[in-house]
Amino acid sequence: MCALKLGSLFDGIGVFPLAASRNGIIPVWASEIEKSPIAITKRHFPDM
Repeated sequence: MCALKLGSLFDGIGVFPLAASRNGIIPVWASEIEKSPIAITKRHFPDM
């Protein structure tokens, strides 16, 4: 079975990738334009 992967549009503070990663889904990328939410997502997922 292949692993599920996630791309997140309009990511906000990265809550959806965080919840997904806690349930075995691999977050691969996120898209956001606001600097503050981007910083929060980078803190949770530095390699994403």
